[in-house]
Amino acid sequence: MPECISVGEANPDIAGLGIVIALAVQGGISVILSLWLLFNDPQMIRGILIKLAGKFLSPRKNDRRHATIKAAKDLIRGICDSQIFAGMSLLIAAVATRNSLTIYHYHIIYDLTNFTAVSFCAALVHVSDNPRGRTTIEHKIRIVLSAVFSILHLAFSILYGQRLEKWDWTVPGRCYNTRLLAMPDASHPYVDRIYLGITCFYMQSSLILCFFAAFEKWLNFEPGEDNDNAPDNSDSDAAEHIGNLYSVLVILAAMYQYPLHLYSTIALRLSNESLLEGDSENSWGFGQVSALVLVVNTLIQCGAAYHKVSRSRKRGGQVEGSTEVEEAGESTLSPLVVLTQTGRRRHALEQENETL
Repeated sequence: MPECISVGEANPDIAGLGIVIALAVQGGISVILSLWLLFNDPQMIRGILIKLAGKFLSPRKNDRRHATIKAAKDLIRGICDSQIFAGMSLLIAAVATRNSLTIYHYHIIYDLTNFTAVSFCAALVHVSDNPRGRTTIEHKIRIVLSAVFSILHLAFSILYGQRLEKWDWTVPGRCYNTRLLAMPDASHPYVDRIYLGITCFYMQSSLILCFFAAFEKWLNFEPGEDNDNAPDNSDSDAAEHIGNLYSVLVILAAMYQYPLHLYSTIALRLSNESLLEGDSENSWGFGQVSALVLVVNTLIQCGAAYHKVSRSRKRGGQVEGSTEVEEAGESTLSPLVVLTQTGRRRHALEQENETL
């Protein structure tokens, strides 16, 4: 098999180590929180078990894990909003500089944006339930932004497929080393187009299924009803079981993207680092440090959430009567929540002044 002589100029603003670490860490936290919620959230696997064997499991209102569930959802909400803007910024920059991007950097950007979509799916499924029984403004904005990301990702994938048609082992920037990604006798760019087609379809399908899961929760939620102690109704119970099972399967399907694209990103960088021209992509410039600041902010949020949950458990897990736990994180973890809640408070004050 021919060997690539050069993958082109280094571009640390796109494939730098700091950017990869930032997006990978935030996506990994989303995966861990999502898997934990699958087995502890009453609207996921635990909800199905409660319905089938409720007398052996404690109801949600007496479950001390409720504080942790609330904190986990707040963290996923904040990570999702951060990942949405990071992913959209990366795609917009890539589309704007599409003519100067090498095939190697096309692949790096594609993998990075694919595993950031895990956070979107986690937020759309886990954070779509609203205790007031209505669709909140931040959820609407989050769905719109996720749809915009999906369109940008599809457009970029088409550009990537077109660039693969220009694959040439002898021209710098039109190939990359594939020793950790494909079999030695694989035909390029044929296998690369197969990888692109399957993973792009999988990612777009996962986002669409997550949209449906979010809408299903909104449409079937009944305000004021405790899902763990609702009246016995076989039809509604069956529909709820199906909805919960659907959400579980969607989340598991979405999570699969993270290890696949994380491995692809790491393998691609390791096998092509020596083929880059110019400075190293491991150099720590402004773009790298700025990306890591996002990770530090996420870790601070995790520490703050752990502290609040610990304090709640020391008080005996009485979450429902504690405004501190119920409101913890909603004004600090997510920029979308900050904007929408500020607008709602202003509107409420205006209505109060008009009444007076």
